[in-house]
Amino acid sequence: MSREGGRFTTGMVFVDERKPRLSLSVFLDRTKAGDKGLLIARNQPDHMCPNEELEGVECHRLLLRETENSVRPSDLAEIEAIITSFFNRNKGGVALLDGFEMLTLFNDFSKVAEMLNKAQSAADSCGGSIVIPIDNRAIYPEDYRMISENYKLLSADEAGNL
Repeated sequence: MSREGGRFTTGMVFVDERKPRLSLSVFLDRTKAGDKGLLIARNQPDHMCPNEELEGVECHRLLLRETENSVRPSDLAEIEAIITSFFNRNKGGVALLDGFEMLTLFNDFSKVAEMLNKAQSAADSCGGSIVIPIDNRAIYPEDYRMISENYKLLSADEAGNL
């Protein structure tokens, strides 16, 4: 992601952090500034931050069971459809995808990377951004290496300067 005039432009960035605090902060800063937001998370959204901070944010939860606004972590096509639809409706929006490790548990890394590439393309085409927190301790070293070679990857310290 790059910054232009105090706001991010298009792009996708992975932030290496144990808990998605900084990623969530970057995401919420964007939504408070008026950008539409999409949150796909493994945790209940209201456990991540107060409900009022998520007002107007489209929220989906990665779950193994069907509930309202849930998506199975094994259903990459549905996750891609949610992200693509969001960016088609919200030019310049921002998405936070919290649960990358969960996606790689239920899917082959190459399939997750394929889905991310399509999601990034949707974001890029409308001036949107995607933030993905990851914990390097929770993914295979070869997957982490692939991320660092093929995507923008920041440490929490580097992301603090975004």
